[in-house]
Amino acid sequence: MKQRKIFIAAAAFAFLLSGCESDHADSYPFDNAAYIDVAETTSDSNVTFKKTVSELDRELSAVLICPATVDTEVEFAPDASLVEGYNARHETRYTMLEEKYYDFPVRTALIEAGKSVSLPLTIHFKGLDQLEIDQTYLFPVTIVSADGVSLLNGSKTVYYLVRRSSAITTAAILTDNWIEIPGYDKPGSADCVNGLTAVTYEAIVRVHDFHYAGPTSTYIEEKLSTIMGVEQHLLLRIGDTNFNAEQIQVDGSGVSLGKFPEKNSGKLLSLEEWYHIAFTYDLATGEAYIYVNGQLQSRTTVAPTVKAINLGLRALAENPEESDARQFFIGYSYDNFRQLCGNVAEVRVWSVARTREEIWRDMYDVENPSEKPELRGYWKFNEGKGNVIKDLSMYGNDAVSHTDLKWDTSIEIPQLNKQE
Repeated sequence: MKQRKIFIAAAAFAFLLSGCESDHADSYPFDNAAYIDVAETTSDSNVTFKKTVSELDRELSAVLICPATVDTEVEFAPDASLVEGYNARHETRYTMLEEKYYDFPVRTALIEAGKSVSLPLTIHFKGLDQLEIDQTYLFPVTIVSADGVSLLNGSKTVYYLVRRSSAITTAAILTDNWIEIPGYDKPGSADCVNGLTAVTYEAIVRVHDFHYAGPTSTYIEEKLSTIMGVEQHLLLRIGDTNFNAEQIQVDGSGVSLGKFPEKNSGKLLSLEEWYHIAFTYDLATGEAYIYVNGQLQSRTTVAPTVKAINLGLRALAENPEESDARQFFIGYSYDNFRQLCGNVAEVRVWSVARTREEIWRDMYDVENPSEKPELRGYWKFNEGKGNVIKDLSMYGNDAVSHTDLKWDTSIEIPQLNKQE
């Protein structure tokens, strides 16, 4: 339903904008109108943040359907009177964010003649660490006046949903990007992921497109999306050739596991849903498991012919810098067409095959990670900025993005293990 509303709104804007193609204002089939840029397709704007955040900023601009013929001032203001109507429409009980939690010093935007968008105004949210955890506050901001033009009712107001969350609120966007672990290619620092007799991979992911293979590529039916691991050795991924593009698969070709599970249309993931995905493998028993959101999805038993699992293959080569051995990546494997088109958080590598109970308990956080020697790599992806992702394990192998990393900092990942 929400997607339909966005489509209708976008279509309406396209129709309105088509009237601006004329060079003569008197030929417009309607009056010019002002609206808020962040309310163009939906009036709700999430301001969700982790519980330790104390302040953050949001920007908004005034927009005209057609370029202004003269300088046009647009005035904004918070409006507590809109809270009751919002709650009635959405069957919520939100309260208005108190004034002590925000600064909105400049409330008038100027759209210069010949232009259709103003410079942005800034709302500074402050004292956020004093808000109740997991409670949503409403902060409506509306256009109260615009010189000489009408207001576009459906987009003249933005409702900021301010929420201090106990959940994960930050993740990296890996579309057209991926993550490298430089330490895993070097002798010494890679020792923590070599010579293992068991392993567990964990990650939280949300996929935007299972068939996207890069900005210059076409649609690929049997697409492979990489989560983490080493190509042709031990790789956790979604999809494969002659396999469902939406189904989790492990390629353990280098550690006697082969590919598993079999193709099964009953095990497909959905777009835009958050999943905690875990894979375990134990050489002593030959047992391998895949868990989705803490629940067993697939299992197999093999007869291993290797004595150890090595993830830092280049570090084992005589000349690591010149080695053609495969590398460990997050979101990348064989080539640029096998990236993960989506978000990632809470990536971990363990030297043990974790149990279902352990996976369920720790899906969204690991307590005291630096005190757990079996936790060989732990990247929370909670930085929210920059290109370096800290390794919170005791081994300190920080990760680095291939290109400048984009972040999503207003998410809220449901904590399934805390729901009744």
